[in-house]
Amino acid sequence: MLNRADRLALFMEGAIGEFTGKLGYGVLRYSPNEVSCVLDSRFAGKRLQEVTDSPRDCPVHSTIDAAIAAGANVFVLGIAPPGGLIPSSWWSVIDEAVAKGMSVVNGLHDLLALKYLNLKEGQWIWDIRIEPEGLSPATGAARNLPAKRLLMVGTDMGIGKMTAGLEILSAARAKGLRAEFVATGQIGILLLGSGVPLDAVRVDFAGGSIEREMMRYPDAELIIVEGQGSLLLPRSRGDTLEVISAIAGTKRPDNIDMRN
Repeated sequence: MLNRADRLALFMEGAIGEFTGKLGYGVLRYSPNEVSCVLDSRFAGKRLQEVTDSPRDCPVHSTIDAAIAAGANVFVLGIAPPGGLIPSSWWSVIDEAVAKGMSVVNGLHDLLALKYLNLKEGQWIWDIRIEPEGLSPATGAARNLPAKRLLMVGTDMGIGKMTAGLEILSAARAKGLRAEFVATGQIGILLLGSGVPLDAVRVDFAGGSIEREMMRYPDAELIIVEGQGSLLLPRSRGDTLEVISAIAGTKRPDNIDMRN
């Protein structure tokens, strides 16, 4: 949905320097788009690198008007709160951004496109966490891919699976390998413009969704798949086995009698 000419305002109210600001930090590290400013009233008037070890510098503002004056035309929800729902305190800010003509990137479970229907010409809402259409269970098709496959998994959530995968992608391409990255979370999809939001996909289709993304790269030498959740936390999603199966190109035989 983004194009390279879009200039971003990252909404990180109360999240600069905090774990919950990981989407904003992902954009600051890897997005090719210009970041016009970050919004966090605690540090308004400062530069980002004055208050945190951001890899990219920009001004910190507190208002939508200041963001627009800085040149931003896209409002990005740069915070990943627990549970992925929009806190009630954010709605007035989102309302104002939309009313003043900004497009919105939303990586959370609360969808915005159906709420804001009367947009201006050229204005848009990108709800990232929507299950793609046309999914099906995995078929085992990936077993025919010539590429090596690397699944990024970890012992905790938010431990750096995407970041490590993107660094490996960059290093592999620098060495001349035909490497691709399958994003499965809001940040990776925002950065790359493609992928599947795995935590918005019904578990029956989790493997199939990854398989479909991998099959887009028949000529790749390396396919890096971003894992989700955690191997150890009980509250983490149970998609890992589905994803491993899809990457390996296996599936449950159709002739198994489940009654025995």
